[in-house]
Amino acid sequence: MDISVIIPAHNEVGTIERLLQSLQRQEFERQAFEIIVVADRCTDQTVAAAQRFQVDQVVEGVFNSPAAARNAGAGKARGRILLFLDADVILPTPTFLTAVLNQAREGVVGTCLATPQQPGFRARLFWVVRNGFKKLKWARDSNSMLFVDRRTFRSVGGYKASAWPFEYYDFIQAARKQGTPYVFLSEPAVAVSMRRYEGGGYARTILWWLGQIARYNLGMKVQRPKPVEVWERERWTRTLIGLFGWE
Repeated sequence: MDISVIIPAHNEVGTIERLLQSLQRQEFERQAFEIIVVADRCTDQTVAAAQRFQVDQVVEGVFNSPAAARNAGAGKARGRILLFLDADVILPTPTFLTAVLNQAREGVVGTCLATPQQPGFRARLFWVVRNGFKKLKWARDSNSMLFVDRRTFRSVGGYKASAWPFEYYDFIQAARKQGTPYVFLSEPAVAVSMRRYEGGGYARTILWWLGQIARYNLGMKVQRPKPVEVWERERWTRTLIGLFGWE
């Protein structure tokens, strides 16, 4: 088994179907990869959707975090390479898994560049900047996907739930401390959903992420996102949003 695709999901029936469809379209021998969906406290039709697409394994449970769900999926995996995908991404080309296998080798951890699923200038600009950071090696994190060989995953010890929402970043840093090279695919890129940015507003969401990155690097506890109405009552955020003109 070459690749184990591990997808944690919490009530993602509206998005996971598109991901599973894109996996079905892969020009990759079906016997050479497996799909594992980890359903964390799902109360919608996520499990039924996964079964309808005949995934190899559906792991149901109460994991309470994407990190624990990913670790549970990795514990069931048989593949040499573990490919973790968020449930709301899409593989835009049928050669994606082939590209991962060609890049992934023993003792590396990596990700890929990304493009937005939703149209619009703000979404495109966001990913032009974020991908630029990766190309310049200023950002060694993940774009909603990560691949690593199983031996390295075990030596790192898996994902830490306490690192939310930076589990990918935390895992990559732990792997690099062990001397594991970090790589990224320049193409093909994964198509990432911008639903959280569009739902909470680009400026508010970016400000929240920047604040939490600072708290994480200072060893402080990361805060949950504030409701939009709370942001709107804070004068400093209204000022910054007004300067940028972004909601």
